[in-house]
Amino acid sequence: MTCKCGGELRQASPVAPNVTVCAACGRSEGVQPGPLEIWTDGSVFPNPGNGGWGWVRSDGQEACGGVANTTNNRMELTAILKALESLKPGEQATIYSDSQYCVSGLTSWHAKWKSMKWRRKGVDIPNRDLWMALDVAASLVKAKFKWVRGHNGNPGNERADRLAEQGRVTAAQSQPI
Repeated sequence: MTCKCGGELRQASPVAPNVTVCAACGRSEGVQPGPLEIWTDGSVFPNPGNGGWGWVRSDGQEACGGVANTTNNRMELTAILKALESLKPGEQATIYSDSQYCVSGLTSWHAKWKSMKWRRKGVDIPNRDLWMALDVAASLVKAKFKWVRGHNGNPGNERADRLAEQGRVTAAQSQPI
């Protein structure tokens, strides 16, 4: 199939099988109306070590990346942050993560941490920089955060897992030997 611009249309993602994206102009076709869903994941091996993050949206968009010398929790948080940054101001989405640490932090612990200036028992909370960035990014959109069991056959979570691993491998390959 070809786009109006003449470029080739390709399936956007296994999560959105009816969505095609033009390789030339980036135009999407077949986006289903309804609430936007985003699945996120992080990957580090060994932990700590080289890490990757990934997200995939129900409209077919996806992204991944990686960094050296990090932890799994940082990559899980980064995946959610990058997913939030992919949204337009005021846009609504449900964001799924297989990290109970992230989902509990965003839905239960967040308000108390913020009221205590991102400190607990007189010490900065772990990953304070990312929690503060998530606070800002989440304030610009209308996001709900939900936990999904990892490695359980959920197509969105499985795709986000593969993207996170891709980011981790890329980070590992860019490290000098």
